[in-house]
Amino acid sequence: MRYSRIALLLCLLLPMAAPAQSADSVPAMDIEIVAEVDRSTINLGDLVDYTVTIKWNDTYQVDPPGAAANLEPFIIRDFGATEISKEGDRNVLGLTYKITTYDVGQYEIPPFRLNYTAPDGTEKVLRTERIGITVLSLDPAVDSDPKDIKPPAEVKTPLAAYLRWGTLALLALALAGVLAYWFYRYRHAPTESMEAEQVPAHELALERLALLENEPLETRHDRKAFVFELSEILREYLERRYDFGALEMTTDELLSRIPIVMDDKWSEDLSSRILLWDLVKFAKYDAGADDLRSDLGFVKEMVEDTAAEPEPEEPQETDREDENETDEPEAALPDDASDDDPENRGAEEVSP
Repeated sequence: MRYSRIALLLCLLLPMAAPAQSADSVPAMDIEIVAEVDRSTINLGDLVDYTVTIKWNDTYQVDPPGAAANLEPFIIRDFGATEISKEGDRNVLGLTYKITTYDVGQYEIPPFRLNYTAPDGTEKVLRTERIGITVLSLDPAVDSDPKDIKPPAEVKTPLAAYLRWGTLALLALALAGVLAYWFYRYRHAPTESMEAEQVPAHELALERLALLENEPLETRHDRKAFVFELSEILREYLERRYDFGALEMTTDELLSRIPIVMDDKWSEDLSSRILLWDLVKFAKYDAGADDLRSDLGFVKEMVEDTAAEPEPEEPQETDREDENETDEPEAALPDDASDDDPENRGAEEVSP
């Protein structure tokens, strides 16, 4: 810890212009790289101009990194490069990086790395020295007292704006009324299916169960689809048979309603099967094919046992009139009476 502090102090005391270091010694006049900054102390968020000057003669080939230079922990906000100029027999290139950081403390700009090719064709690297930068927080003494918030501004709305928004509100209400009326008429309009005699709930359920029996149960996907269909058949039957919204109910609501409308003979076993089906549908539980076939048989038996008895048909009015006519007793004639008997004829004549 002590040595690291000493090293950091030395970095801060280094001159702002840093000469280059190379892994291989080269003549000073052949290739040179110098890095410098415009200031070594900044406030949080300020920009630092980091300038790198490269000088080399034509016997060397340089490959500067450009905007892709690694200057972490600093962030490069802008980059610029000068055109290559001549200084005697050497080429001169200037690179300028505008860098910053958003952390307070002592930081170092890492060595700038320059790849170049020597006259003998070997590839080498030239590096600059590290440059220390001190980042200070914003001085609270500059404006220690925070300014009060501004009072709410008074917004004056012209009369035309009120009229415009009022008209739009009325149009929206009118449109909502039309949609509500249309929806009500559509929902309550008589349809062919309502006018026609509906199929009894148990017949429709048994018909769908018969179709479901032929569905395969080989894969997990098949078994899951089977459970979804079986659950829907059961809910639709309960809704039509006992007249409550079973299709729209949650499982908890359905389980609380089943014991009210059904006998204990079916309600307890049915509730446990519904809970198991929810695990198959939503919890990735894989039920066996035999168990699902057993569930289908259970539902089928329950539907047959709880089916509503058909209501007796009321006799038509013409049938009742015919019955009234046939119900009137006829005068019975004695067995030995005949049409030729004068007494009988007299009786016929006297009778109204």
